Amino acid sequence: YYPFLIHVVILQAVIALARVATTYRSVELDLPVFWLGIITGSFALLPVFLAVPLGRWLDRGLDAQIIWLGTTAILTGCVALLLLAHSVLPILLATIFIGVGHLCIMAGHQTFAMRCGPPQLRDHIFGTYMVAIAIGQGMGPLFVWWIASGQAVAPSEPLFKLSIASSALALLLR
Repeated sequence: YYPFLIHVVILQAVIALARVATTYRSVELDLPVFWLGIITGSFALLPVFLAVPLGRWLDRGLDAQIIWLGTTAILTGCVALLLLAHSVLPILLATIFIGVGHLCIMAGHQTFAMRCGPPQLRDHIFGTYMVAIAIGQGMGPLFVWWIASGQAVAPSEPLFKLSIASSALALLLR
């Protein structure tokens, strides 16, 4: 139960961190605002089309595999951001990977939370899961602030490295 909650916190922090870092990389590359909007929107584009098939997989009891797949997609996207994000297309593709990973972990975590305890504890388990999400989402911006150390825009490379290390740790915890 606790490794699950730690996994949730870490990945929610990674998502928040990677999305901000992607924006900062776009600023570093002096991309037009138009591309920033396209990159940001691409996070949700493919997940819109994958949600129903993913739900069917979850109905078959594949929540642990979907969580692993999502964590792997997030890690892959973060590695791609560090190594390849020197132009629009790699940033766009990495953001899509992270978005698909986010869909997988959210759906997988929610299903896992509902299946990991007896019916009388499901409200408690799900509530604790929601608190873990909030903690993770709050930690991402704190790490950005810490790495920025007073700069108006944090350098993206250390943010990408922290995202990789954190998502790799989450992959080990799954």
